[in-house]
Parts: sequence; structure tokens; C-alpha cells
Amino acid sequence: MRGLSFVIFLIVTVSLCNAQSPHGNKFNRDCQDCHTSDSWKVNLAKINFKHEETGFALTGQHKIVTCRACHSSLEFTSSKNKSQCFNCHEDIHENSVGKNCVRCHDTRTWIIEKITDLHRMSRFPLIGNHTKANCNQCHLSSSKLKFDPIGINCFDCHSVNYYATKNPNHVNANFSTDCQQCHSLISPVWLTTSVIHDFFPLTGSHNIANCFACHNQTSYKGLTQDCYSCHKQRYESVSSPNHVTLNFPKDCKQCHTTNGGWKPASFANHDSFYPLTGAHNLIRNNCSQCHSTGYSSPARQCVNCHQQNYNGAPNHLSQGYPTDCSQCHTTTVWQGATFNHSSTNFPLVGAHTSVSCQLCHTNGYAGTPTTCISCHQSKFTTAPNHVAQNYPQDCKQCHSPVDWKQISFDHNTTRFPLVGSHVNVSCSSCHITKLTGTPTTCISCHQTNFNSALNHVAQGYPTDCAKCHTTVAWNAVTFN
Repeated sequence: MRGLSFVIFLIVTVSLCNAQSPHGNKFNRDCQDCHTSDSWKVNLAKINFKHEETGFALTGQHKIVTCRACHSSLEFTSSKNKSQCFNCHEDIHENSVGKNCVRCHDTRTWIIEKITDLHRMSRFPLIGNHTKANCNQCHLSSSKLKFDPIGINCFDCHSVNYYATKNPNHVNANFSTDCQQCHSLISPVWLTTSVIHDFFPLTGSHNIANCFACHNQTSYKGLTQDCYSCHKQRYESVSSPNHVTLNFPKDCKQCHTTNGGWKPASFANHDSFYPLTGAHNLIRNNCSQCHSTGYSSPARQCVNCHQQNYNGAPNHLSQGYPTDCSQCHTTTVWQGATFNHSSTNFPLVGAHTSVSCQLCHTNGYAGTPTTCISCHQSKFTTAPNHVAQNYPQDCKQCHSPVDWKQISFDHNTTRFPLVGSHVNVSCSSCHITKLTGTPTTCISCHQTNFNSALNHVAQGYPTDCAKCHTTVAWNAVTFN
């Protein structure tokens, strides 16, 4: 009998071991991870299975729900890749806010507790009374849970208020639909006694309580910000100085400010187009000394104000000095004139720096020739006679302004570079009659050597001396 019982137990055990798992063939877990020998039912407080191993950790409300609440089938592998909220939760917002539920909700509670913070990351942060408003006051949709996108301008929601307001009548006055120009978002009430006038700051004398001092009661929009439009009468009535006669600019803020009253006037931007430096700064407040004919477009050339100084200065007229006084004078002091010759196309170097201006500028300062020969013609005809030798008139080929007597000529710039013994011979040894057109063949200078050499004439040697001789040593004869 005891043997029969053992057989039955063995058969049942083998049958159970070979039975298919209700969780699917791919769910390779030990039954004891979730189940106990006391009961087949799962006790969530006692299971050894860690859900975070699946890549979806159970937090908040997910910790206390039953497995079957999410896993509709006992084959748990069928829930693979269904870790998104919308896999289990219906989109009650009707696709009006997207499928990223965790942006607003968390697993602790389905209720949203951070509406203001969420709105801060949107196109319309909530401030002032907007933080207290119910969502459905602005998001008017078919469902209280559907949040269709709405405009972010005040007028998009408050057009009814705009059209309904009669004191003042926004429509008749043609008020701007940009409500923030007059109303504040952080104000606890819609009415306001302070207009945000940042588009035209009300500073100084403009800070008046009576809007209609500038604005027509029937229209606020389009009022020009030009000073003259409001202050035309003041402009035309001023007699000292007479703005009309002197043709003052009508841009009043060039001289006037709103701070401290209409007076005193000062032109602060003068330095931006004509700096008043040195002696000019001393007459900054005596404008008429320069602006004798008007203020609109005064001439900026020195001579326009200093013609009398120019005419009375020594030699300025007779020598044809330029009328651009700033080339020699400064505004710091009129006397002690200096001229930077390096700013011209003839910088002064060497001995040129110590000569007087009149030595070169004999007929005025304009159009003075810059060639050497124009000043040094007398030196050109002295010994050696440059004219007889047909020397070039470009003196700087041999001379320099550092020392006139120190002569150097770079023969390597010609067609006949000097090498070997040619380096030490005098110029006149080769240039007998003139410097230009001198032959470069050996025989032209060495005909005497050729005739006196043994057998050269009798043997009919070639007159191309370079075939046998070199410039290093005449007696070292070689023939290839």
C-alpha cells in the first residue's frame, strides 16, 4: 500500500514539473520569487521579485496595485515595451497636451500640484491674477480636460473687456489692443491709475497726471513723439536766440532736456560730429562766435572761421600755404606751428630733416617737385661732370639723403654685375666717355691685352676672352 502511494506521488510530481508555466515559456523565474507554500496567491509584501529589473521601477501608486491591473494576461512578457503612461492610461486630454504624462503628473498622485511651474516653461508664464484663475477660464474647449492651444496676447482673452469699456471708450479713442501698455499683469485689479508709458518715457516736465495735456480725448493712438509737434509755439516765440531766424533744428532734444525745466539749453552732442577741443572748448557756450549765419549746416573748415588769421600770417598768401590750418596748427595753441612731412609723399630723412622749408619750397608749398634733380641741379653739373659723362638724373642711384658725398652704386642691378677683379677697378677705367651705353664684351676693354698676348692675333684666337680667362685672375688661363 505504501508503495502505491509513493508511485502516485511520483507521477503527480513529474506531471507538475512538465506542466507549461501560465506566465509563458520566456518567463524564467523561480516560482518561490513570488509564490509561497502557504498559498498560491501573491503577497506583494513578501515577494522576492524586484520589478526594477525589468527596466520599469514601481513607484508611488504603482507599488500598491495588483499585477493584474497592468498585466491583463498572466504571460508577463506580453507587457514588454509598454512602459509609457499612455499604454495603460487613456488620454483624457484628447491629444491636446501630448503624450508625455510625466511632464505634469507623477506616480504619487494623479492630481497636478504645480500648474504655475508648468506654465512657466510654456509660452505664457502665469503671474499676478493669472495664477489664481481656473484653467477653464482661458482654455475654453469642448471638455474641461481638453486644453487646446490659445493665443498669448492679452487681447486674445480680453477683447470683450476692451469693447465693453466706456470710460474711457477704448474703441472711440482708438486705444492700442496691447493691453499691457496701460494695464499691469501683476496688478490685483483690472483698473489702473498708472499707464506704462515706456514707449515714450514720461520724465521731468513730461511727468504730468493729465493725459489730455498731450493727447486728444478722442484719440490716443498715433501721437507723434517729435518734440516740435507739441512745442511748435515755444520754438517760434523764442527771441534770444531767435530759433526761426537762425534756422535752429526742430529736434528740440538736441539742446533741451525734460529735466530741470525748459532752460538752460546746451548742445551736448557737438563732440559727436565736431569735437570742441583746446581753445574751441573755451567758447562752447558762445555759440554765435562760430554760428554767425545759422546752426543748420556750418562749415567745418578752419579757414571759414580763421580767414583773417590766415591772411595776416607771414607768407601764407604769398607762399601759397594750404588753407587746411590743421596741417600745421592745433586747437590747443595757435602759435608753434608744426608740419608732419611724413604725411606727404616725400618723407624727410637724413640731411633733409635739417634744412629750412623755404630752401625747397621756393615758389610756394603746393606742387613742389619731389625729384632730386629739381633741388640739386647745381651739384649735378660739378666735378665729376655729370652732364658730360651723361650720368642719370635719378640722383638716388648713387647718392643718399644721409650723406651726399658718400657715393654707392649697385652694379649688380645692371646687365653687367661686377665680380672678381672687376670689383676693385675705378668706374672711369671702363666708362671712359660716359656711363650709359658702355659695351659689356671683354674685348671692348681688353683689346690691348689681346693684341700683346703671345700668338693671340697670329693664331687667330677668339676675341671672347671668357673662353680661357676669368675675372678672378687674368693669368690663370684654362680652356675646356
